[in-house]
Amino acid sequence: MRPRLISETRKVGGFTLIEAVMSILIVGLMLVAALNTIGASKLSKMRNAEQTVGPMLAKQLMDEIVDQPYAEDLYTFGLETGEVASSRANWDDVDDYHGWLGDPPQDKDGTPVDGADGYQRSVSVVYADPSNLNQTSATANGMKRIDVKVLHHGRPVATMSALRTYGWPESADEAEADLTTVRVLFVVRNPGALTTGESDRKALMESWGNVVTLFDDSESQANFDAAILDVDVAYVSPNISGGALAHKLTGKAIGIVSEFPGKMDNFGLSSSTSATVYANGFSKTNAQHFITGPFGAASVNVVPASYAMPVPGGTMAPDLQPMALASESPALVALDTGGTRYDNTPAPARRVHLPYSGADVSHLSDDGKTLMQRSIAWASEIETAADVSATDDTKTSDLDSIWSNLFQ
Repeated sequence: MRPRLISETRKVGGFTLIEAVMSILIVGLMLVAALNTIGASKLSKMRNAEQTVGPMLAKQLMDEIVDQPYAEDLYTFGLETGEVASSRANWDDVDDYHGWLGDPPQDKDGTPVDGADGYQRSVSVVYADPSNLNQTSATANGMKRIDVKVLHHGRPVATMSALRTYGWPESADEAEADLTTVRVLFVVRNPGALTTGESDRKALMESWGNVVTLFDDSESQANFDAAILDVDVAYVSPNISGGALAHKLTGKAIGIVSEFPGKMDNFGLSSSTSATVYANGFSKTNAQHFITGPFGAASVNVVPASYAMPVPGGTMAPDLQPMALASESPALVALDTGGTRYDNTPAPARRVHLPYSGADVSHLSDDGKTLMQRSIAWASEIETAADVSATDDTKTSDLDSIWSNLFQ
């Protein structure tokens, strides 16, 4: 009997649907993990690069800024005439950099910094509050805080801050061209009970960064002699007692700015102290003198309404320097160190008569304030060398020549 053949069915090997899905999930998870690893590696490299490049860019710009003088002058915060916002090439003081945004970062001459694509640098310069250096002061005080921020694709990666003061060591050339804060001895009738005008004057002088010391006009000569050793200039209030002050400053080798008309003879400007004109400012200015130079011989309004303006009278000092006229009379005048006084003796230091005593100083125009500020700077002898040489041209023993040469 032939054996019976039995048919056998073979199983074909393969994945079930569940197995296939599980495989896809496993492969997907592994791929995500791999991509995350690669991404994390790249991100880590970028962060490491930022930690190197960011601080380097911040330090490079900060070094450039703090190497500049504290200020080109005391009268402008920010760019001066001839400086442009789009280029740092001719910036020459710290506050020129305020508001700077460099994208991409560049050297001072405009050359792009290698390897800094995608980075931005910005700068803020403010007056720092001495009592809290992280706070901003609303007024000038001889200290500026510089903040440099670096961004990479819009994200902050580095910040750096520094303080710059007017006392920073500088080269001889920089020191000669720079103006610094002035120490003012403000001579008043009663330091404990200032008049409104005296309070306004003190606040105005301090707003320029000056250090103001109040001093009683009735102090002894010995105390005056000691006090002037620690200041740069004396400023005489229009409200002093002429009898109390007497001759305590007359022969002293310290610059004086005086609003008190009764001391024009003491300070050697003129023999008479009683001349007066009525005006609200000056009809013409001396373009060659430091104090009035910015106005280029133009007229200057000081206050809104006319007031009794005290002016020199009688015999004028042969070396008197007229800086501004009011009603065709010399009104704002000065005498340089060594210049011949009205009594033919030499002036021991600079003297300025600022004819504001009849005006409300709280109503001073910006130009009026500038004249006051520059009078203090000139009398204290901290103005620039270029401006000093300009003032030398105004000295002459012939007063008629002054009028014809400077006010023609």
